[in-house]
Amino acid sequence: MEVCFETLFKVFFLGLIDDLFKLSAKFRLVFQFIVASIAWFNDLKINSLDLSFVYPSGSDIQLSVLISYLITVIWIVGVINAFNWIDGLDGLASGLLIIASLSFFIIEYTNGVQYLTCILTSLIGSVIAFLFYNYHPAKILMGDSGSYFLGFNLAVISFISSTDINKSLNVVVVLLIMMIPILDMTYVIFNRIKKGKSFLVFGNGELTTCKPISARDLSNFIIGFVLRKKAENKIHLIGGPGPPISPKHQAELLFKIFRKEKKITYISPKLFVTINYILMPLSIISKKLRDYREFLKIAHYYATESMLFWDQKSGSYDANKTPEYGKDTLEEYYKNILKTNATYEELKDQKLF
Repeated sequence: MEVCFETLFKVFFLGLIDDLFKLSAKFRLVFQFIVASIAWFNDLKINSLDLSFVYPSGSDIQLSVLISYLITVIWIVGVINAFNWIDGLDGLASGLLIIASLSFFIIEYTNGVQYLTCILTSLIGSVIAFLFYNYHPAKILMGDSGSYFLGFNLAVISFISSTDINKSLNVVVVLLIMMIPILDMTYVIFNRIKKGKSFLVFGNGELTTCKPISARDLSNFIIGFVLRKKAENKIHLIGGPGPPISPKHQAELLFKIFRKEKKITYISPKLFVTINYILMPLSIISKKLRDYREFLKIAHYYATESMLFWDQKSGSYDANKTPEYGKDTLEEYYKNILKTNATYEELKDQKLF
């Protein structure tokens, strides 16, 4: 718990600095990923997923170290930003946080997890007191320090609960409780593109490629293998339909479909290498800094390596040997959003990975 409170302080401090000096979005995002990585390295992590809603009699899916890291970090950063972005109306963020916290409180109290019940009781009580002054017309505001702090709290509690009781994250329960802020964040991301906001890529935007697959196609693929015993304990390659897409191609496609001026921000992946070298001398005496350097290596890898089949003979990624599955393409997905002026529910059902 000491580690959790230490990381909470870092998140609060980032929000406080942002409130005072208005940090750039890039700096905030990088720092959020670092803080989320600190949490993961200190054993605040998602180790498995409970997908009993898909396969009732099946066991939990155990995650590899890399997948555990990615899911945990993306989840923490996502929830932090979800609550930060939703904090636009008086009482909205605090009200939703009370509802979500009450839901987790009922789960923890029912299962007899006393320390989480106490933490949630304190959290709910303090936010209710804050809501009294934050309700319209607001006398005080939460600010980034408050939304970051509370978002991190809820993100960690959502999977600490599961890992303590069931040793697994129940995807459905957590997503239902956190649905509104998550869907709001999805809506904000697409609105930023529609309004012509800048799209962030690494290098020249063509260092990596992948074949994105929709949630519907991926679900059908997984279900098709769940019932096959011969498919157990094996690695199955998967990709969506159509040619591979680079981040730059994805950006150009978005701006073209939404008929907006193309705005792409390029960041060199060497940034991760530079920070790694800066931390090298201090990492000799600090295990945490050694762990942070490993995180930077992982970040550099995903900024420079494609998600395609690796052909050992040619020593390169081969799009032709990467299996294609399904019918939903990324372009059709974007066009459908524009055509239907997609709502929260529609975006949720059409998301791609």
